[in-house]
Amino acid sequence: MPEPGISGGGDIGLRLFRYFGIQTGIAGITDYAPYTPPGVEELYSKVSITQIPVLARVNGLFGMGNDHYVFVAGFGGIGMNVTVSAGAGSADPGMSFIAGGELGGGNQYLDIYFKYQYIGSLSGGSLTVDGRSYDYSMKNHTLSFGARVFLPPFRK
Repeated sequence: MPEPGISGGGDIGLRLFRYFGIQTGIAGITDYAPYTPPGVEELYSKVSITQIPVLARVNGLFGMGNDHYVFVAGFGGIGMNVTVSAGAGSADPGMSFIAGGELGGGNQYLDIYFKYQYIGSLSGGSLTVDGRSYDYSMKNHTLSFGARVFLPPFRK
């Protein structure tokens, strides 16, 4: 049975309108790819992926006075998997579909948020172990907690 993975990364966003923005960044993702060699039970290979997400965001802001607010956001887009390493061989997860949402609060300089994100394969991927190729389809659910800092000259 695979164990939970650890992910991390950073992002940069551009709020184009009050309720719409785009976001990109870099993310490190750990996944476990199942494979079954002949005559053996199902095994798992740890796959480490460096991904560049390109996301569209829809934001809902609710003011609470004194420049404080609560927000809810939904996002979706694609993830380009640029670096991949696999513990038992090599992996090619293909491109990924990303969707999720955030709930949080903040002020003009700082947001604190809780996020759910789903990452799934868009195209067929593969895992190669000992010269044999196996189908690999990434399905990753992530829960995270984070903080976002705004640079005052760029805040509107």
